[in-house]
Amino acid sequence: MYCRILQTFFSAAVAGNEMNWGEMEKEDGGNNDERALRMWQWCADHQLKVRGHCIFWGTDGRMSAWMSEIPAEQLEARMKARLSHVTEIFDGRITEWDLNNEMMHKDVFAGKLGLKTGAAYFKWAIKAAPKTAFYVNEYGVLDGDGADKYVSHIKGLRAGGAKIGGIGDQAHFSGPAPSTEKIWTTL
Repeated sequence: MYCRILQTFFSAAVAGNEMNWGEMEKEDGGNNDERALRMWQWCADHQLKVRGHCIFWGTDGRMSAWMSEIPAEQLEARMKARLSHVTEIFDGRITEWDLNNEMMHKDVFAGKLGLKTGAAYFKWAIKAAPKTAFYVNEYGVLDGDGADKYVSHIKGLRAGGAKIGGIGDQAHFSGPAPSTEKIWTTL
């Protein structure tokens, strides 16, 4: 039933976790692209565009254990390799990606690399896949009071040279949804 609703009422889909680094590489060096490719293929077979979610997710609990053990001096190269890998296997298939999910809330990678913002990730991404749009993506904006903080975060990324291709908000409503007026005002 879910698939039928998706095909009937939507023209695009976003991966749940099939494309995140922790799922695609549960073991160090063990790229497992099958689930991600299968998800993309199902969508393609049903004429649904896919936005990739997500290349990085530097939040505890969303990273495989081995990722937190990467020495700082190797982390940037590993992140760039991940970025190249995922944009290459989906080249011509996915044209927009959530780059580093929820980095406003926590970004283990930036902390380890000594970065003030994740602007560097966007620079790496554009170099690896110049025709791809890279998004910021957060929660707590429409379903909370984080809009001003999100705007500041985005301005900080842009001031650092990030070329942001889109802005995402997860809007996980666990209670009553905000009024239409509040949603439009926030947007």
